[in-house]
Amino acid sequence: MLENRIQEIEASSELDEANKTAVLDSYRKAISLVEQRRTYENSTAGFVKARQSAPKESAVLRKQLEKLETKTLEKPPESLLRKELSVLQQQLLTEKSDLTGLRARLAGVEATLANKAQRSQLARERLNEAKIIRPKIADALQAPAPVGQPPRLTEARRWALELEASALGAEI
Repeated sequence: MLENRIQEIEASSELDEANKTAVLDSYRKAISLVEQRRTYENSTAGFVKARQSAPKESAVLRKQLEKLETKTLEKPPESLLRKELSVLQQQLLTEKSDLTGLRARLAGVEATLANKAQRSQLARERLNEAKIIRPKIADALQAPAPVGQPPRLTEARRWALELEASALGAEI
C-alpha cells in the first residue's frame, strides 16, 4: 500500500515539491519501519526457539565433553612404530597445523563469547533509550497537524509515527 502511495505521489501534481518530498520521505521511512519490525519479530522468534532448544543442546555437549575428559590415552598403534621418520615428521607437521587451526577457531569463539557477554548491557541501554523515545512518539501522535499542512503529508507523517511506535514495540 505504501509503495502504491509513493507511485501516486510521484505521478501527481497536487503537492508542491517541498511537500511532495516530505510525503515521499515519510512513506519511505514507513516502509523501512515495517521491514525493521519484521526483523525484530524474526529475531524474537529465533531467540525463543534457541532458548527452548538450548537445554537439550547443552546436555548433549556436556556428555560429549565428559567422554573426552574421561578418555584415556591409547598407546600408539603398531603402524606408527613401523613408519619412516620422514613420514612421522610429516604427520607431526600436519597435526601441528591442525592444532594451530583449532587454536584460531578457539580464539574466534572466545571473542564471540566476549561480545555476547556485552550484549546484555547494550540491550539494557537500548531498552532505556526506547523507553524514552516511546512517550515522545505518543506525544507526536497526539499533537494536532500543523495549520496549512496538506492532508497527504499529515497522513504520511501519522503512518510513519504509528509504524515507528510499532517497530519500537517489536524491538522492545
